[in-house]
Amino acid sequence: LPVMATAEASRAIDAKPRLISMRHAGLTNVGKQRTHNEDNFAISSQITTHETPNREVLTTLRGLFLLCDGMGGHAGGEVASSMAIEKIVEKFIPFWGNRLPGTKKLREIIHAANQSIFELNESELRRDVGRMGTTLVLLSICNSEVAIAHVGDSRIYQINASGLKQITRDHEVANRLIDQGVEADVALSRHDAHQLTQALGPYDNHQIEPAIAFLQILEPTLFLLCSDGLCDNDLVEQNWETYLLPLLATDADLGSGVKKLIDLANTINGHDNITAILVNCQVEPVTN
Repeated sequence: LPVMATAEASRAIDAKPRLISMRHAGLTNVGKQRTHNEDNFAISSQITTHETPNREVLTTLRGLFLLCDGMGGHAGGEVASSMAIEKIVEKFIPFWGNRLPGTKKLREIIHAANQSIFELNESELRRDVGRMGTTLVLLSICNSEVAIAHVGDSRIYQINASGLKQITRDHEVANRLIDQGVEADVALSRHDAHQLTQALGPYDNHQIEPAIAFLQILEPTLFLLCSDGLCDNDLVEQNWETYLLPLLATDADLGSGVKKLIDLANTINGHDNITAILVNCQVEPVTN
């Protein structure tokens, strides 16, 4: 990636960029056609300072951003998305120190959330389409290091001076077939092309493999987490320069920005619940 590197590789670099500000805003909306909202999101941020023996004051910025799009109808999808967020926050925060949790720990945290929903499905004898479930996108930041994880088709986008990049890949039938060698146009023409291949809750942990990656912020960056009520119909790809690029600015009004995104999604889509989280990260340039 031109503006990000893996966190593991970054540890070999002596001079790292320093995160100097991290601002955020989130909003959810029921949409124009649904009667209840099965989306849920959570934001947790923390700033700590400590003084070194030579009296240098060091500041650490941390953030945990979660978004879940539930499925299973009223008292199903809402419950699943809420349970997932509650369990992940509970399991994540104890490991939220000066470093991000690694791949193994993140997988354990997500599997714990999956297992709690799966067990509720089993105890309530829910079957087939009656089983509750939820997608998940997770973004965690500690200084300039970033961890992302996802299950399902909710997305995380990255916006910086180089442009827009989707940094998650939907867990859908079409993408699975493409990975198996099927031509993209053939895979995407199937009636079940956008059917989920993974979600938290319907199945036990043996069938859940969250996608996990580690990045490093090297320049001013805006992250967008969103449910498919926002990103359907290429809404983000077609409108990011107008609605997202200006939010890269240090003094951008993220609260107003996220509301405008929701309003746009209700105008163009509106068929589903809509949720978005914006995270603006500013870094101090590295001097050689």
